[in-house]
Amino acid sequence: MAALIEIESRSDLSAQPLLYDDIEQQALPEEGRVHPEEETEAEEQLSDIFQVQEKEPPQRKSTAYLDGLRGLAALCVFTQHFMGGNEQNHGFGENGNFYLISFPFIRVFWTGGAAAVATFFVLSGFVLSQTSVKLDRRGQQLDSKKSLISAAIRRPIRLYLPCFVAGLIIAMAKYLPWDIYPELGYSPRRGNIGAEFLHWFDTTIKYFNPFQRHGWKFGQYEYILILWTIPIELKGSYLIYALSAVGCFGMVSAEWAAFVMLSLTIIALYLGWWTGGCFVGGLVLTLNHLYELDDTWVFRRFPPVVKTVFVHLMFVAGWFLLSEPASDGRPEWSLNTPGWYYLTRLIPDSYDADSFYRFWHSYGAMIFVWSSLHLSWLQWIFLTRPLQFLGRVSFMLYVLHLPLLMCLGNRMARAFGMVHPLAEPRWWDNMLEVPNIGPFGLSLQWDLVWIVQLAFTLAIAELATRFIDDPSVWLGKWLVGKIGLK
Repeated sequence: MAALIEIESRSDLSAQPLLYDDIEQQALPEEGRVHPEEETEAEEQLSDIFQVQEKEPPQRKSTAYLDGLRGLAALCVFTQHFMGGNEQNHGFGENGNFYLISFPFIRVFWTGGAAAVATFFVLSGFVLSQTSVKLDRRGQQLDSKKSLISAAIRRPIRLYLPCFVAGLIIAMAKYLPWDIYPELGYSPRRGNIGAEFLHWFDTTIKYFNPFQRHGWKFGQYEYILILWTIPIELKGSYLIYALSAVGCFGMVSAEWAAFVMLSLTIIALYLGWWTGGCFVGGLVLTLNHLYELDDTWVFRRFPPVVKTVFVHLMFVAGWFLLSEPASDGRPEWSLNTPGWYYLTRLIPDSYDADSFYRFWHSYGAMIFVWSSLHLSWLQWIFLTRPLQFLGRVSFMLYVLHLPLLMCLGNRMARAFGMVHPLAEPRWWDNMLEVPNIGPFGLSLQWDLVWIVQLAFTLAIAELATRFIDDPSVWLGKWLVGKIGLK
C-alpha cells in the first residue's frame, strides 16, 4: 500500500467537527507541530515587568522563555484540533460572523494552528543557529563546524525516533480489545498484528524519506496524520546547518551576513517557499540578537522610550498578522474580514487558495519572536511554570494529541452531551450530560470536556517525554560522543 495517503479533495477533512461526528469521519488536522530543541537554563528574575529588556553585550541572557512560547503554541494546536469544525475559522465581522473566539488576537488561542506552525519553524531556525553563530563570533570556526556536524547527526534521531515509536504504538493499539483504539477509515486494520507491523515499517520508511515533497496536501502519515511537518522540520534544520557552515559569520561583517540572510528570507516568502523563509528568518533573528544589530543601527540613535514604543507596536503587529483567518480553500473569508482586505490582496500569487495565509503568518511569526526577545514582561509570562511545563512536553503533546483525541476525546465529548444528531447511537451517549450554556467555544460543556481531555493528554505527554523523547535526545548525544564530537 502506498505510504502517502492522498487527500481526496482540496477541503481539509478537519472541516468535519472533531467532537460532533463519528470517529470514522474525523478531520485531517490543518496544522501543527512543535518540538523542544535543546534544554535551556532558567532565566534570572525580571525586575521591571513592563520595561523593554536592556541587552548586555558581554553576556546574553538565557532564552528559556522561548520554551514557554513553544509550549503556548503547542496548546493552541491542541485546542484547534480539539474544536474541529470550520465555523471558528471565519473572520470577526465577516459575512455576519461575530464569534468572540474569532476576534483578532483572541482567535489565535482557539484557531492558531497555522500560526503555530510558522512560529515553530522560526523558533527552530533561531535555536538551531545559536551555537554555531556564537562560536563563529568568538573566532572559533573549527569548533563551530564540529558543532554543526554533531547537530546534523543528532537531528534525525531527535526528530524521527520519537515519531517512529509513536507510530508503532498506534499501529499496535489498533488491535487492543473492546475497540479501545477505533479503526479509522484512512487507516484500516490489516488483519493481524504481524501484517500491521510490516505495513507500519514500509509506510514509515517511505513517508519519512526526506528526498520528496512533504505537506498536508501531498500525503499524510496514516498512523499520526499531523506528522507531515516532521520531514519539513528535518529539511529546514539542514538548511540552517548548511547556511551556517558556508556563511562564515565570524569572518564577514554581521551586517552583511544579516542583509544577505534577510534578502533570502524575503525572496523565499515571496516565491511561496514559506517553510524555508521561516527557518532562514530565524537565522536572521539569531544574527540580530547576538550582534545587537537593531540596537547598533537604530535604537541607540534615539531615546529609550522610542525603543519601548516601537517594540510594543511590533508585538501588536506580529500578533495581528498571526490572527489572519486561516481556512484552506477559503481566501474570501480573509478578504471579507474587516481589516484584512488590503493585506489579503497583497499576498503574492505564488500562494494558492489552500496556503494563502502562510504568507502573513510567516511574517507575523518572525515579528512576534523578535519582539519576544525584547519584552521582559512577555518573557516573564513565558517563564511561568505552566508554560515551561508545556514547553518541556510540547513535542510529545504535538505528536500524540490527535491519536488521543481519536481514542478518548470523541467518546468523552459524547458522554458529556456533544452528540451529533446524525451520529450512530452509542451506549455512553449523554451519560454525564452537561448543559451547553455559554458562547461558542466558551460554553460550560465545551470547557469541561476541553479541561478533562487536556489533563489526560498532558499526563500521557509527560510519560512519553520521559520514556520516548528524552531517551531519543540521550541516544543522539551518546552517538556523537562515541565518535568524538561531543
